[in-house]
Amino acid sequence: MPNEPGVTAAVFDGIAEHGFLVDDIMQTVAAGGQKVTLGFTVAGLDRGELRAVAELLGQRFLVEHVDITSDLMRVSVIGVGMRSHSGVAARMFAALAAAKIRIENIATSEIVISVLVPAAEGERALQAVHATFELEHS
Repeated sequence: MPNEPGVTAAVFDGIAEHGFLVDDIMQTVAAGGQKVTLGFTVAGLDRGELRAVAELLGQRFLVEHVDITSDLMRVSVIGVGMRSHSGVAARMFAALAAAKIRIENIATSEIVISVLVPAAEGERALQAVHATFELEHS
C-alpha cells in the first residue's frame, strides 16, 4: 500500500465498518519508504466475506497483492517476568524450531510473545513451549 498519512486509518475504518474484530496489526515499510506491507489477524470470520472486504479495500488503495491465510493458531508466552529476563523469545523460537514448527507471524509487547503457527501444528507447538518453560500441560 502507499505509505501515506491516513491510509492505514482508512483501511481499519473500512474493516471496522464491516464489524471485524482485529487482533494483531503488523506494518512494515518497504525499501525506499514509499510502500508498506500491512498485515493483521482476525478470529472466527467467514473467509469469503473477509476476502471480499480486503479486495475492495485493496482496489481503493491500489494494493498490489491481497493474501489471506487461514487455519492458524496463536501460541503465547505471557508474564511480567519477561521485563527482567532476557532470552525468553529466543527460547520460545528455539523450542518451535526443534519441533520443526513453522512460525507464520510474531507479535510482542512488554509482557507477551505470541506466534501464529499452522493450526495442524498448534497442539505440538503448545507442548514444545510448555516443555521449554517447564509448565504443566493438560
